[in-house]
Amino acid sequence: MILFDESHSEFCTISEVRKKRSYLAWKESVNHEVVPLLSRKEFITRLSQAKVMVVAEPHSYFVLDETLALIDFVMKGGSLLLIGNHHNTSRYYSYGCNEILNVISSPFGMRFNDDGVVFYGENVIQKFGDHPVCADVELLHYWRGCSITLLRQKRKYVAEGVAFGSRHDVSEVYRREPIVAALYEKNGKVFCLGDSSAWSDPDTEVEDDNFAFAQNVMEWVLKNNLKPE
Repeated sequence: MILFDESHSEFCTISEVRKKRSYLAWKESVNHEVVPLLSRKEFITRLSQAKVMVVAEPHSYFVLDETLALIDFVMKGGSLLLIGNHHNTSRYYSYGCNEILNVISSPFGMRFNDDGVVFYGENVIQKFGDHPVCADVELLHYWRGCSITLLRQKRKYVAEGVAFGSRHDVSEVYRREPIVAALYEKNGKVFCLGDSSAWSDPDTEVEDDNFAFAQNVMEWVLKNNLKPE
């Protein structure tokens, strides 16, 4: 089972909730059954039955039992997809999503930064790492997201960058290459993406590999997953 969490005030949903960002195109593109998780009362129970949990731009903190359950879920072979955004401020709710996600991602060596990534050339990524999630991916739109820091730089087997690009602030003086997606690989897997709009339903048709990238990510997190069918 692939769960899409909607119980922590997520801005991104597959339930077509008004005033929220729809992920129906993403759901269709991954070619797997995805089930929304609407109740926090069922969070730990449903998580224990899943192969993959998706958390896309949450604005309500996970309580201690939920946080420990997510970490245990990964260590036992589950896969976790965490999706942030360019801000760390509230959006209709009370907390910034990156701050919430970092409680979960930091133990795995990854941190969502409190910044906004802007690329030259219409906000596209064309530099990718050698990893299965990047297979046949040549161009990604990264409209407005954050960068992701790898906390354990000397332990490359723990986390690695898979997509990179030149970042500049409004003055165009300070530049660096942020990691915009990162992976943890041990018993389980964690994938981090700093832009929730990258996989949202597009307003207009554009030519890119964003949803092919989504399918690659899902196939990778499901491959050799230790959870039973």
